[in-house]
Amino acid sequence: AIVGVLGLGAMGMGGMGMGHVTTSSSDSDGSSGTLKIGDATIDLDKLKDAGKQMEAASKQIADSANGKADGSTAPAVVPVSTDQLKGLLPASVAGYARGDVTANSGAVAGIGGSNAQAEYTKDGGAHFTLSITDMGAAGGFAAIASAFGVESSKETATGYQKVGKVGGRMTTEEWDRQSKNGKYSWLVANRFVVDAEGGGGDIEDLKQAVQSVKPADIRALIGK
Repeated sequence: AIVGVLGLGAMGMGGMGMGHVTTSSSDSDGSSGTLKIGDATIDLDKLKDAGKQMEAASKQIADSANGKADGSTAPAVVPVSTDQLKGLLPASVAGYARGDVTANSGAVAGIGGSNAQAEYTKDGGAHFTLSITDMGAAGGFAAIASAFGVESSKETATGYQKVGKVGGRMTTEEWDRQSKNGKYSWLVANRFVVDAEGGGGDIEDLKQAVQSVKPADIRALIGK
Protein backbone atom coordinates (compact mmCIF):
# COMPACT_ATOMS: atom_id res chain seq x y z
CA ALA A 1 0.00 0.00 0.00
CA ILE A 2 2.75 2.43 0.83
CA VAL A 3 4.18 1.99 -2.65
CA GLY A 4 0.89 3.37 -3.92
CA VAL A 5 1.03 6.29 -1.50
CA LEU A 6 4.54 7.28 -2.51
CA GLY A 7 3.97 6.61 -6.20
CA LEU A 8 0.84 8.71 -6.28
CA GLY A 9 2.67 11.32 -4.26
CA ALA A 10 5.29 11.62 -6.95
CA MET A 11 2.71 11.68 -9.72
CA GLY A 12 0.69 14.27 -7.86
CA MET A 13 3.72 16.52 -7.64
CA GLY A 14 4.33 16.13 -11.34
CA GLY A 15 0.75 17.00 -12.19
CA MET A 16 0.31 20.01 -9.94
CA GLY A 17 1.99 22.50 -12.18
CA MET A 18 3.14 25.91 -10.98
CA GLY A 19 0.34 28.03 -12.32
CA HIS A 20 -0.95 29.06 -8.91
CA VAL A 21 1.52 29.42 -6.04
CA THR A 22 0.81 31.30 -2.81
CA THR A 23 2.60 31.35 0.53
CA SER A 24 1.60 32.14 4.07
CA SER A 25 4.58 32.46 6.41
CA SER A 26 4.86 33.17 10.12
CA ASP A 27 8.64 33.71 9.99
CA SER A 28 10.44 36.47 8.13
CA ASP A 29 12.67 33.93 6.39
CA GLY A 30 9.68 31.90 5.20
CA SER A 31 10.84 28.80 7.09
CA SER A 32 7.40 28.08 8.52
CA GLY A 33 3.83 28.47 7.35
CA THR A 34 2.22 27.05 4.24
CA LEU A 35 2.85 26.91 0.52
CA LYS A 36 -0.01 26.33 -1.92
CA ILE A 37 0.77 24.76 -5.29
CA GLY A 38 -2.31 24.20 -7.42
CA ASP A 39 -4.84 22.46 -5.20
CA ALA A 40 -2.27 21.16 -2.72
CA THR A 41 -1.29 22.98 0.49
CA ILE A 42 2.15 22.22 1.84
CA ASP A 43 2.98 22.59 5.53
CA LEU A 44 6.50 23.99 5.41
CA ASP A 45 7.33 22.86 8.94
CA LYS A 46 6.37 19.28 8.07
CA LEU A 47 8.26 19.56 4.81
CA LYS A 48 11.36 20.68 6.69
CA ASP A 49 11.05 17.75 9.11
CA ALA A 50 10.55 15.37 6.19
CA GLY A 51 13.70 16.75 4.59
CA LYS A 52 15.66 15.91 7.72
CA GLN A 53 14.34 12.35 7.67
CA MET A 54 15.27 11.99 4.01
CA GLU A 55 18.75 13.34 4.75
CA ALA A 56 19.14 10.71 7.48
CA ALA A 57 17.97 7.98 5.10
CA SER A 58 20.38 9.14 2.38
CA LYS A 59 23.26 9.24 4.87
CA GLN A 60 22.47 5.71 5.97
CA ILE A 61 22.59 4.50 2.36
CA ALA A 62 26.01 6.15 1.91
CA ASP A 63 27.29 4.70 5.19
CA SER A 64 26.19 1.24 4.14
CA ALA A 65 27.79 1.51 0.71
CA ASN A 66 31.10 3.05 1.85
CA GLY A 67 31.41 1.69 5.38
CA LYS A 68 31.70 3.80 8.51
CA ALA A 69 35.04 4.55 10.12
CA ASP A 70 34.28 2.11 12.95
CA GLY A 71 33.01 -0.53 10.53
CA SER A 72 29.46 -0.22 11.83
CA THR A 73 26.49 -0.41 9.49
CA ALA A 74 23.69 -0.06 12.07
CA PRO A 75 20.57 1.58 10.65
CA ALA A 76 20.23 5.33 11.26
CA VAL A 77 16.73 4.58 12.51
CA VAL A 78 16.39 1.23 14.25
CA PRO A 79 13.03 -0.42 13.39
CA VAL A 80 10.91 -1.70 16.26
CA SER A 81 10.98 -5.43 16.88
CA THR A 82 8.61 -7.80 15.12
CA ASP A 83 7.36 -8.98 18.53
CA GLN A 84 6.27 -5.43 19.34
CA LEU A 85 4.40 -5.19 16.04
CA LYS A 86 2.76 -8.58 16.54
CA GLY A 87 1.54 -7.38 19.91
CA LEU A 88 -0.56 -4.72 18.17
CA LEU A 89 -2.51 -7.18 16.01
CA PRO A 90 -5.94 -7.75 17.61
CA ALA A 91 -7.23 -11.26 18.43
CA SER A 92 -10.45 -10.43 16.58
CA VAL A 93 -12.01 -7.46 14.81
CA ALA A 94 -15.33 -6.75 13.08
CA GLY A 95 -16.47 -10.35 13.61
CA TYR A 96 -13.30 -11.83 12.11
CA ALA A 97 -11.05 -14.20 14.08
CA ARG A 98 -7.27 -14.04 13.83
CA GLY A 99 -5.46 -16.99 12.30
CA ASP A 100 -1.82 -17.34 11.24
CA VAL A 101 0.57 -14.58 12.30
CA THR A 102 3.85 -14.00 10.47
CA ALA A 103 6.64 -11.49 10.92
CA ASN A 104 9.92 -10.53 9.28
CA SER A 105 12.61 -7.88 9.38
CA GLY A 106 15.62 -6.95 7.31
CA ALA A 107 17.50 -4.16 5.61
CA VAL A 108 18.01 -2.90 2.08
CA ALA A 109 20.98 -0.62 1.39
CA GLY A 110 21.42 -0.20 5.13
CA ILE A 111 17.84 0.93 5.78
CA GLY A 112 16.13 -1.43 8.18
CA GLY A 113 12.46 -2.30 8.40
CA SER A 114 10.13 -4.73 10.14
CA ASN A 115 6.68 -6.15 9.51
CA ALA A 116 4.04 -8.27 11.21
CA GLN A 117 0.80 -9.50 9.70
CA ALA A 118 -2.10 -11.79 10.50
CA GLU A 119 -4.83 -13.55 8.55
CA TYR A 120 -8.45 -12.96 9.62
CA THR A 121 -11.52 -14.95 8.57
CA LYS A 122 -15.18 -15.29 9.47
CA ASP A 123 -18.06 -17.58 8.52
CA GLY A 124 -19.08 -17.23 4.89
CA GLY A 125 -15.55 -17.04 3.52
CA ALA A 126 -14.82 -13.35 4.05
CA HIS A 127 -11.15 -12.77 4.82
CA PHE A 128 -8.40 -10.17 4.97
CA THR A 129 -4.75 -9.73 5.94
CA LEU A 130 -3.91 -7.02 8.47
CA SER A 131 -0.32 -5.80 8.28
CA ILE A 132 1.83 -3.34 10.26
CA THR A 133 5.11 -2.19 8.69
CA ASP A 134 7.85 -0.06 10.22
CA MET A 135 9.73 1.59 7.34
CA GLY A 136 12.47 2.95 9.60
CA ALA A 137 14.55 5.69 8.00
CA ALA A 138 12.72 5.23 4.69
CA GLY A 139 9.76 6.91 6.36
CA GLY A 140 11.34 10.20 5.34
CA PHE A 141 10.10 9.60 1.80
CA ALA A 142 6.59 8.94 3.07
CA ALA A 143 6.78 12.17 5.07
CA ILE A 144 7.37 14.11 1.85
CA ALA A 145 4.21 12.66 0.27
CA SER A 146 2.25 13.47 3.42
CA ALA A 147 3.58 17.04 3.57
CA PHE A 148 2.43 17.71 0.03
CA GLY A 149 -1.13 16.66 0.85
CA VAL A 150 -1.45 14.59 -2.32
CA GLU A 151 -4.98 13.62 -3.34
CA SER A 152 -6.05 11.28 -6.12
CA SER A 153 -9.27 9.47 -6.97
CA LYS A 154 -10.51 7.15 -9.68
CA GLU A 155 -13.98 5.73 -10.34
CA THR A 156 -14.46 2.53 -12.31
CA ALA A 157 -17.58 0.69 -13.49
CA THR A 158 -17.47 -1.50 -10.38
CA GLY A 159 -15.51 0.42 -7.77
CA TYR A 160 -13.09 3.19 -6.88
CA GLN A 161 -9.59 4.11 -5.72
CA LYS A 162 -8.73 7.05 -3.46
CA VAL A 163 -5.56 8.52 -1.95
CA GLY A 164 -5.59 11.52 0.34
CA LYS A 165 -5.62 12.72 3.92
CA VAL A 166 -8.36 11.51 6.22
CA GLY A 167 -8.29 13.03 9.68
CA GLY A 168 -4.88 14.49 8.88
CA ARG A 169 -3.42 11.07 8.03
CA MET A 170 -2.33 9.93 4.54
CA THR A 171 -4.78 7.19 3.57
CA THR A 172 -5.37 4.87 0.63
CA GLU A 173 -8.69 3.19 -0.11
CA GLU A 174 -9.65 0.82 -2.91
CA TRP A 175 -12.75 -1.30 -3.39
CA ASP A 176 -14.36 -3.35 -6.15
CA ARG A 177 -18.07 -3.90 -5.52
CA GLN A 178 -18.32 -6.72 -8.03
CA SER A 179 -15.52 -8.92 -6.70
CA LYS A 180 -15.88 -7.60 -3.14
CA ASN A 181 -12.13 -7.16 -2.90
CA GLY A 182 -10.13 -4.18 -1.80
CA LYS A 183 -7.66 -2.61 0.57
CA TYR A 184 -7.40 0.19 3.08
CA SER A 185 -4.28 1.65 4.69
CA TRP A 186 -2.98 4.65 6.53
CA LEU A 187 0.35 6.18 7.51
CA VAL A 188 1.22 6.74 11.17
CA ALA A 189 4.03 8.96 12.47
CA ASN A 190 5.39 9.29 8.91
CA ARG A 191 6.96 5.88 9.40
CA PHE A 192 4.46 3.07 9.99
CA VAL A 193 1.94 1.70 7.51
CA VAL A 194 -1.14 -0.17 8.73
CA ASP A 195 -2.80 -2.03 5.88
CA ALA A 196 -5.79 -4.35 5.50
CA GLU A 197 -6.42 -6.19 2.23
CA GLY A 198 -8.95 -8.87 1.41
CA GLY A 199 -12.42 -9.67 0.18
CA GLY A 200 -15.77 -11.29 0.63
CA GLY A 201 -16.97 -8.72 3.10
CA ASP A 202 -17.19 -4.94 2.92
CA ILE A 203 -14.77 -2.01 2.78
CA GLU A 204 -16.00 -1.03 6.25
CA ASP A 205 -14.55 -4.30 7.57
CA LEU A 206 -11.13 -3.29 6.26
CA LYS A 207 -11.46 0.18 7.75
CA GLN A 208 -12.35 -1.25 11.15
CA ALA A 209 -9.38 -3.58 10.95
CA VAL A 210 -6.93 -0.73 10.29
CA GLN A 211 -8.54 1.47 12.92
CA SER A 212 -8.25 -1.32 15.50
CA VAL A 213 -4.49 -0.66 15.53
CA LYS A 214 -4.42 2.55 17.55
CA PRO A 215 -2.00 5.26 16.35
CA ALA A 216 -1.24 6.13 19.99
CA ASP A 217 -0.06 2.57 20.61
CA ILE A 218 2.17 2.73 17.53
CA ARG A 219 3.65 6.08 18.54
CA ALA A 220 4.35 4.72 22.02
CA LEU A 221 6.75 2.21 20.47
CA ILE A 222 9.04 5.08 19.41
CA GLY A 223 8.34 7.38 22.33
CA LYS A 224 6.10 9.85 20.51
